[in-house]
Amino acid sequence: MNPTPKPFTPPLGIYNEPPRIRWMIRRDVPEVLQIERSSTRFSWEEGILLGCLRNRNCIGMVADQEEMTYNPLKAYMVYWLHEDYIELARLVVGKEWQRQDIGTSMIDKVKSKLSVHRRTRLIVNVAERDLPLQLFLKKQEFKCISLCKDFFYYPEGAYEGAYEGAYEDMYLFEYKTSG
Repeated sequence: MNPTPKPFTPPLGIYNEPPRIRWMIRRDVPEVLQIERSSTRFSWEEGILLGCLRNRNCIGMVADQEEMTYNPLKAYMVYWLHEDYIELARLVVGKEWQRQDIGTSMIDKVKSKLSVHRRTRLIVNVAERDLPLQLFLKKQEFKCISLCKDFFYYPEGAYEGAYEGAYEDMYLFEYKTSG
């Protein structure tokens, strides 16, 4: 069993200060979309992102560095609050900020929202070919609990080497609080 989540204390970043993780605001959206386009294979468009964030049970958060004069966003995440679990819909760290524990800080922040009495699980859907994310989640104490065949559909030209009507399997990863 996983231990009860500890209070959130982010690891130190490149400037020996933990990244500041805060609520996403409307003026963050252009920079979030820039991170999205430069760091993911299938990026969300502005309409999809804003459509998600308009729902009352959807939360957007960003990571930046509080101490810097120019304060670029390093990462962002979007998650859905359900009655008994949290679903992480998106976690993207900018390419230049990867492997600096920012993703770990973001996951720790969401884990700190779990409770043994209410929301006890954190789930993430991961594409089969996204091995880096699978390994990252394993390091964060997530377990793969399910495989959904042909979950993702990619139209022709969606990515290099894809053929028309390409399907990809999805793994469901879960982190559970003990209790």
